[in-house]
This record gives sequence, structure tokens and C-alpha cells, in this order.
Amino acid sequence: MNQNPHFVYLAYFAPEVIKVGISQEERGIRRLLEQGARLAVKLETFASALIARQYEAKIAGLDGIIEMVAASKKLGMIKQPLDTAAAEQALADTLIRIQQKLGLDFPNRTLIMCDEYFHTDGRDLSSVIDMTGHKTMAGVVISVIGSVLITDYDGQLLAYNVKKFIGYQAQTIDGAINIEIPSTQLALF
Repeated sequence: MNQNPHFVYLAYFAPEVIKVGISQEERGIRRLLEQGARLAVKLETFASALIARQYEAKIAGLDGIIEMVAASKKLGMIKQPLDTAAAEQALADTLIRIQQKLGLDFPNRTLIMCDEYFHTDGRDLSSVIDMTGHKTMAGVVISVIGSVLITDYDGQLLAYNVKKFIGYQAQTIDGAINIEIPSTQLALF
């Protein structure tokens, strides 16, 4: 596997959250979608994982570029609306820094619009309720963004870490189900 072609990418998750990583070429953009990246730039494809990792390590050494995004922080990022123009600009600025600081240029880079694969259909995700830690999942699935599964339950958007449900049996239930939904707070100024 490591001898197969791998590509280096920059993934945009939210303002100030840009990740560098590598993935097997044959996987296409699946790695980016699994992580929940909103936008990405495929920088270059290299002959092996070893070569790609060397570039990844150099780029990760720059301030403001991370190698890992914690699953616990992804829901907060998903709640932020995507400003595609600002995201593209952030990636372009990062590419300029890489060129200036490391002398690396990636003329064959490709912009990848990941957000369209998540089928959020323009929904406002800012009010998604975090159901992490709940043992019951309810609602109609509207989107899976990385490991975050979003359902519509009685008009409320609920978010679950789908990894917590791996290995459990699912059953469909007709009618209402009794689940505790954390209360949301309203403040008037």
C-alpha cells in the first residue's frame, strides 16, 4: 500500500482550521469526505506514501497548519456556515505561505468542493443539537459530514458521532420515540 501513489492535500474545515494530510490516490476524495473537510486542495500526487509523508511533514511544520482535527471539535465547526469564497481565499493564502516559507510550488493542484457531497441542501446547521453521549439515535438522516451524522427529529436537527454506534444493531420504530434532547437557551438583549 505504501508503494502506491499517494497525494498530499490541504483540507479546510472552518476559519483558522486547515489540515495537511495524505491519502492513497486510488481512494480519490473519500479520505477528505470521511474527515468532514468542507473544501480541499489536492496539491500533488507522489509515487509512494513515504515521499508524500515527507512533504506533509514539511508543510505541517508551518504555523496554522495542523495534522489532525479532533472529532470532538468537528461538530462546532459544522455549525459554522461555509463561506466558500473565504475558504478558497484561506487555502490560497496558505499555498502562498507554503511557497514563501518552504519554496514549494504545486502547479498541478486541484480544488475539491467537498461540501456538496454532504447533502445539507442549504440547511442552517448553526442550531444543530449535540447528541454526543446519547445511546439512542432518532430522526430521519439528512446528512453525514465526516463522522457526524445529522438527523431531523420533530423539526430539530440532532448531531451524533456515528462512530459511537458502530457494532450496534439498529431498528426502525414507527411513531414517536422518547429521547432526552438537551434544552437550548435563548438570550434576549
